[in-house]
Amino acid sequence: MAEMQAYRPETPEDPDRLWIWERHVYLDENKRSWLPITLKFRGVEDMLLERLPSEDQ
Repeated sequence: MAEMQAYRPETPEDPDRLWIWERHVYLDENKRSWLPITLKFRGVEDMLLERLPSEDQ
C-alpha cells in the first residue's frame, strides 16, 4: 500500500507571498522553493509556479 504524506495544517499548499531568492527561484514564507514556468500560446503569456520537492518530503 502506498504511503501518504501526513497532512500538516501549519504549512498550507499555496503560498501567501513569494520572495526572489536567486535568478528564477522564489521562496515562500515556509522556505519552500518555487520555479516559474512561462507558457506562451497564441500570443498570450501565462506563468505557472512549480514547487521544488524538498529533502524532508
